[in-house]
Amino acid sequence: MRAPVTDVDVAIVGGGVAGAAAALTLRRYTTLSVAIFERTSYDRARTGEQISVEAAPLLDYLGVDEDALLRGHLAGGIPLSAWDATGLREEPTAFGGAARAWFLDRARFDRTLADEARRCGTAFPAAGRIRSATFDRTARRWELHADGPLGGERWRARGLVDAGGSGAPIARRLGTSFVADDALYAVVGRLRGAAPRLRNLVVEASPDGWWYAVRVPGDVLVVTFLTDLATMRRERPAQPDRWGALLARTRHVARLIGEGEPAALETVFVPSRRLAPPAGSAWIAAGDAAMATDPLAGMGIGFALHSGACAARALAAELKGDPEPARAYAERLAATFDTYCAIRRALYGNVARWRDRPFWLGRGAVVARS
Repeated sequence: MRAPVTDVDVAIVGGGVAGAAAALTLRRYTTLSVAIFERTSYDRARTGEQISVEAAPLLDYLGVDEDALLRGHLAGGIPLSAWDATGLREEPTAFGGAARAWFLDRARFDRTLADEARRCGTAFPAAGRIRSATFDRTARRWELHADGPLGGERWRARGLVDAGGSGAPIARRLGTSFVADDALYAVVGRLRGAAPRLRNLVVEASPDGWWYAVRVPGDVLVVTFLTDLATMRRERPAQPDRWGALLARTRHVARLIGEGEPAALETVFVPSRRLAPPAGSAWIAAGDAAMATDPLAGMGIGFALHSGACAARALAAELKGDPEPARAYAERLAATFDTYCAIRRALYGNVARWRDRPFWLGRGAVVARS
């Protein structure tokens, strides 16, 4: 016996920041019904630990109580940087903007946004993992098959938002490609009880990549090494002893965090790329699925909120027969990515101390399509 079909106006794949922002926009400013397919229970640590104070207008637009959302998270001081010089100094974020940010328990932050979307009438199917998504051009409907703890479920939707992360799981099945500028790997360590006084984001360039350290709620210090694939293979920083040896070579991060070893290390692929195209017939991408950026930019959560809201508005317009907002969204995304790439290359080019090291030599790669 086939499972019954549930109809919804918009299906959102991914219940992180971008997906929740899209749902909140649709539920607050349209009459469209929405379902978010999220495969996790928001119970594991997530990367992306800060949000700029400049995100306040976005939260207000989404109807989110900023005080309630950020309650229990940590207000940070001005970032400390040893990027293009050996000394540690206070300076605002590398890409400009506000110097101050909130440091987050990211899983709790995402869960709180999802709860806001749920209160606005967004459905969260128990079957959160999408097994297949196909578009029926005759019926003008998406046919979705989802797996979950209660078995398979079948859904139909008029429109779809791919907010499934940098892999763009739905868009890639439709034959889209990535315009890529670079690719890094983040080896993330989480230490408990280390550097209790640290209230600043600390960034430090090193011979084979760069590091950042930030304290988040729960007495946890997140210490992350950013490097490339060649260094991953040569130095093996995902091994705790090698990670510790590379950390010990830093001048400032190692001193500031003091003693402590991470219980485990997590390796995360961190591309700099955009989806091309980021929208098509009855679908649109948001967040990292649309454009993924280097953590140095500090754009992650703010961009996810903004792109989620913009993507939702564009898709709502398309469902009414107006494709122009989706075209404009794609054009803005391409222009934003080009600007980001130029600034990013200049920032990496400013690090002259290890100009002859392989990691720093390779940071000015030509934009390529993959």
